[in-house]
Amino acid sequence: MVMVTTGFAMIISFIYWCIFLDLSNRNKFYYNMIGKIMQEKGRTFFVGML
Repeated sequence: MVMVTTGFAMIISFIYWCIFLDLSNRNKFYYNMIGKIMQEKGRTFFVGML
């Protein structure tokens, strides 16, 4: 359980690092694309997980 939680936290931290700390034009493009996907499908996706 601890290993799974630690691994999950590392993945989240890596995603945050890629999106928020490295603000090159390419990463801004991916960030905007992810933002659009989350706005359109995020609610359905999270409800589906529950």
